[in-house]
Amino acid sequence: MKILASLLAALSVSFFAQAAEPVLVDVYIDGQLQEQVKLAGANARYQFWIKGDLDTALEMHLIAPEPLIVDISETTVGRETPNGTGRVKLVGARDSFSVAGLKGAAFRHQYTLVRPN
Repeated sequence: MKILASLLAALSVSFFAQAAEPVLVDVYIDGQLQEQVKLAGANARYQFWIKGDLDTALEMHLIAPEPLIVDISETTVGRETPNGTGRVKLVGARDSFSVAGLKGAAFRHQYTLVRPN
């Protein structure tokens, strides 16, 4: 019984240590690096304004660190059409995903998310 309790304690410590490590995501627009995003901790959020288009902001919300799952939403000031939203899953290092692959999403820019590590 003590062995099982020790094993469970060790697993929970390693799980929380892994979950606390920051997750990195590079955001590209038209092949140019736009932003390097660092999400640390449960429900971490990161928002930034698009360079050259200060009416548009992109927000990322960490859902799961491994596999990496983030919700992304694009908000544009004064835009009549719906803002773009979607969920992206990046499984391993150097994995990438283009928001053009999200069905029904209306993103103003064609973002590509890359997991560098």
